[in-house]
Parts: sequence; structure tokens; C-alpha cells
Amino acid sequence: MLDNVVDIVDEVVVVDGYSSDDTVEIAKSYGARVFQRKPRGYVEPDRMFAIRQCNNDWVLYLDTDERLNTRLRRDLKEIIDKAIKNNYSAVMINRYNYHIKSGNFIFDAGFPDPQIRIFNKYRVEYKGIIHEFPKVHGRIMKLAPEYAIIHLVNDLTPLNKKDVIYAYVERLDHTYKRSRLYSAFTHLKPFTILSAWVILYGYFTVRQLMARKPVNIVGLMNNLRVALYKHLALLLIVTRGRKLDRIANAINEHGLIKLLEHSEIT
Repeated sequence: MLDNVVDIVDEVVVVDGYSSDDTVEIAKSYGARVFQRKPRGYVEPDRMFAIRQCNNDWVLYLDTDERLNTRLRRDLKEIIDKAIKNNYSAVMINRYNYHIKSGNFIFDAGFPDPQIRIFNKYRVEYKGIIHEFPKVHGRIMKLAPEYAIIHLVNDLTPLNKKDVIYAYVERLDHTYKRSRLYSAFTHLKPFTILSAWVILYGYFTVRQLMARKPVNIVGLMNNLRVALYKHLALLLIVTRGRKLDRIANAINEHGLIKLLEHSEIT
């Protein structure tokens, strides 16, 4: 990832979760400033920390499994200059998920997966919630489809380890408006819960087809994975109890970082 950006940015900030490999040494060899923090199982708190360490007002944020495509690399500085000149607060970029094993882009219900990844750090607000879309104070500039972040995906297995961890994190920090219909699912027999999962899968896929989005086998596989993940996360949320409800509401109101700095929540 550093090869992809180091020559087109003014500085590189890396947050490492005390990795046991050569990550820190490699990052420093590129001139990066490296900060080590205890991993929490998901990236959002570390992203907020990293943004605060950046010296410049404008930030490009990438995960280690993401790359800028050729056109975005070429025009990055021009894009930021245009955003500043026209008083934009952030830039929205499509993120194309690429399945390494099959060698195909993933045309699923979420395609083209628009993301806020270039922004003025003083005009964008993150609360540290998993899978969070930031609150942008001001206008958003949307890039053409030719500009993209490429996300390299290894595992499409339903309920892989990462998905299970994320679902449990959602249980802690997501609010959810309870409905009688979904609450009823939590008290039904396993085969009925499985039916709810199939309904979710069908919803994602039909929505994709009705929007006339492209579709392929790996996209349908990912719809299946996302449907199961969403069902597990919602099931955990609606059965979590009042104490965790209060924690989730506090995180959404005040932000995770503030609570971690002023309380015993971990």
C-alpha cells in the first residue's frame, strides 16, 4: 500500500496494532510516522487517532488492503486543489472490491461502494462506530467512476472470523429502532431465522437487479455473506439488554473516543 501513495503525499501516518511481523520497520523505511496502539478488533478508533496525528488539514485515508487506481494516483493533488478552491469539505470516491482468488471485481448489492476518503479533517466528524459513514460539515465533491479505490478481498466465506467480530462490535456501538416484526424473529425456531436470512439475501439481490447494477458470481456470494452478517448483527442488537442499549446510545451521542478517554468503557 505504501508503494502506491508514498510519492504523491506530503506525509504518511501509520497506526500499528503491535504486529509481530516487520510492519513497523517497513513503514519507517518509507518515512512514515508510526504509532502503536492496542488493537480493539476493528479499525475505527485507530482511524480517528491517526487523523489527529496528521499535520496537514487535508487527509487521504486508506486501509492496508486498499490501493488508488492509476487515474486517482495521477490526479490526487489536482483533485484536492479543486476541492479547496471550490470550498468542498470532503471528496466521495467509489471503492471497487476485487476478489483476489477469482481475479474478478465483486459486483454485489453495495457496488460501487462510495466512500469518504479524502477530506478536511476539521470538517468531518467520526464517532468511532464500526462501518461508520462520517458526518461531513459542508459540501461533498463526487468523483467520476474512473477514479477509484481498489479494495483487495481475500475471504467471501459466510460468517468468517472477521464478520463475527464485527457483528459483536455492532452489538456494542450501534443503535437500532426495534420493530415488532424483527423482534419476533428472535424468538422463532432456527429454521425460521434461516428463512429471514434468505429473505435478506433476496432483498439485496433484487434491489441490485432493479437498479440495473452489474452482477456476477462473486457478487452473489458476497450478497450471501453480507445478508448473514446483517442478520447476526441485528439479532445480537435486539437481544442485548438495557445496559448495552445505554452504552450504544452514549457512543452514538458522544463518540467512542470521548467515552474511552473519560470512562471505563473498553
